[in-house]
Amino acid sequence: MSTFWGTGTMFFGNDGHNPEDGSYVTTKWISVIGIPLIPLESYRIWPVNYQTKVSWFPIIGMEHRSEYKTEMVRFQWRQVLKTCLFSIPGWALLVLLLYSVFKD
Repeated sequence: MSTFWGTGTMFFGNDGHNPEDGSYVTTKWISVIGIPLIPLESYRIWPVNYQTKVSWFPIIGMEHRSEYKTEMVRFQWRQVLKTCLFSIPGWALLVLLLYSVFKD
């Protein structure tokens, strides 16, 4: 998975937490500027390593690297619906932005 300025594939949502091993279920989405658009697959995720690094170039900001052990699970429709409901404001802002840029 990779993104450039939030555009690419990302995990959104987390359900089914298992306190014993720290795993949870999430869904992989195609996203545009950090807004989830199309759900692809659901996974159980076990976090392995997480690093944050501050870039020397101020515009780039922080870099986050995460390593996960993953296992594909049945598609999580309830989680997808919740993610869609929470992302409606982001979609609305994106539409307004595009409208304001291309209205002429």
